[in-house]
Formats: sequence, C-alpha cells, structure tokens
Amino acid sequence: MEYTIRLEEVKKGKVAPAYLLHGPEELLQSEFIAALREQLFPDGEGEEFNYAELSDQASLREALELVDTPTLFGGTRLVVFKPAAVEEEMAEAIGRWYRGAAPGACLVVAPESPLDGRSKAFRQLTGSVAIVDCQQLRGDALIQWVRARAAGRGKHLAPRTAWLLTQRVGDDLRRLDSEIDKLAIYLGQSAEIDAATVELLVARSVEEKTYQLTDAIGDGHGDRALAVYRSLLVSGQSPLQVIAAIAWQLRLLLKARVLIERGLDTESVVKELKAHPYVARKACERARRLERAVLREAFSTLAQAELCIKRGQLPEELAVEMAILKLAGS
Repeated sequence: MEYTIRLEEVKKGKVAPAYLLHGPEELLQSEFIAALREQLFPDGEGEEFNYAELSDQASLREALELVDTPTLFGGTRLVVFKPAAVEEEMAEAIGRWYRGAAPGACLVVAPESPLDGRSKAFRQLTGSVAIVDCQQLRGDALIQWVRARAAGRGKHLAPRTAWLLTQRVGDDLRRLDSEIDKLAIYLGQSAEIDAATVELLVARSVEEKTYQLTDAIGDGHGDRALAVYRSLLVSGQSPLQVIAAIAWQLRLLLKARVLIERGLDTESVVKELKAHPYVARKACERARRLERAVLREAFSTLAQAELCIKRGQLPEELAVEMAILKLAGS
C-alpha cells in the first residue's frame, strides 16, 4: 500500500500485528519505524522494555520468540527484524506466525535486500502482513513528500517551488530533508519557502544542469549550451552520460510530437508523457514547434557522436561539443 496511507494509519493508532517494509528507501523505513515507536511508546514510556531491533545476525525464530514474549506492564511489544533477505521458507514462517499472532505483538520485517515484488515470498507475505511501500519516490509522489516535509517544519512550499528544489537536489530524501531544514532555519518566522530562497541557498544538481543544457540547445544558444556542458563535466559527468541525458529529452519531445499529431490536447499529452507536469508541459510546448524529421535528425547527430567516440575517431569531449553546436544550429 502507498507509504503515506500506512503512515497515517499508524499516526491514528491503527497498528497492524506485522509489517514488511518493501523497498530500498532507508529514510522512509526509519520514518515509519519512528512513527510506530511514537504511537506505541508515547514520551518513551515502556520503550526500554518493549522495543528491540535485531540485525541479520539474529534468526527469525529469535525474532518471533521475542515478539511473543508477554510485556511486563502491558502495552505492545515492537520488534524490528532486519534479515539480509527474505526467502520463501521465511515468508511461510512469518505467515504462520501472523495467523496466530497474540494481541500486543508487532513485528516489522525490514530486509537489507529488498524483496522482488514478483517473487513467491513477496506474494506469500502480501496475503498476510501489511506491506509498506518504501520504494524510491519519483514524480508527484516526491513533490508531495517534499511539501509535507516542509509543512512539518511549519513552512509552505508551492508545487512549482518543490519541483525546483528536487531539480536542484535530486531524489535523495536525506539530502532533500537536510536542504528543507536549512531553508526553514534561514527563513525563521517567514511561512513561505519561495523560489528565490531555493535558488539562493540550494546548489544546482546535475539533473537541473541537464535541463539547462537541453533548454539552451532548444533555444539555439550554442555558447550557453557549451558552458553548461563543461560545468557538467566538472561535476563528474562523462560525455557519454551527457549524450544519454540529451537523448532522453529528445525521446520525450518525439513522444509529445506524436501525441500532438494524433490530436491530443495539452493536458492529455502531459498525462501520457508520465513525466513531472512542469517538464511535460515544457516538452509539449517545444514539440509543437518541431517536426518529427527535425527530432529524428537530432537523434542521428547524437548517434554519430557516440559512434565517433566508441571508434576512437574523435576525443570524447570534442565529439559531444560538435554535436551540441550542431543541435543548437550554431
């Protein structure tokens, strides 16, 4: 189930006997466990005796014996079990325990190696324990998380500004959380985190520089595009990674152009592109001004540059520079 729904259930006091934290996002896992601890042990009362974390050095049997141990002063015993992985046999054992779980027990399974959602073990657990989706956040889900995080610090963050922040930082939740904290402290009593403050305090990420590069190319500003390209190289991106980033943008434009030619309106195109709404709308606007043949020629230019690099016909940086200037019409 969607992470935010499970989290709200816990905050409202609806705690299941067992959870599987499904996905690699450690901050979401930590946040969920913290919510359980806060709900079950308000002000830390009883936590010393009724909460335990077991690493992959412990066995499932130890975890189940511990969670089934009656509490001394009532309440719920919370055990977080972190095995290296969950195999079919373990999933079956957890399911058997769950069906006979005594009141006052809560087991959280947080495997170091995320379960494959197509595996038999995952299907077995889906039929018993509560699944908490801790996958990496993308698109609108990431924007919602950023805005909620800001709201938790008493700050309002408009959707467009939240998107700007994710473009500068990327999708690393811990870094986003740190940047939101920094912005909140800087603003003091001011309730609004605006775009100007984000631009002032948050350094540009590789992702945002990539958008700047493709914008400069699309606007025909070859010199500006080269300046951004060189800053990407300084940031540690390789010429081939830059080609891949430009190609992704071109694919988005080509898909938008095809949809426009089919007669879809802007909102329908944005929905079909499955990118962030701001990025999708920008692609839609630009695609209206470009013919398919132009986009195909741009793909050909990138392919030629990549081939020159792989054959050793030109130095990597020079091959991409020449491709950028050709795409920008310089």
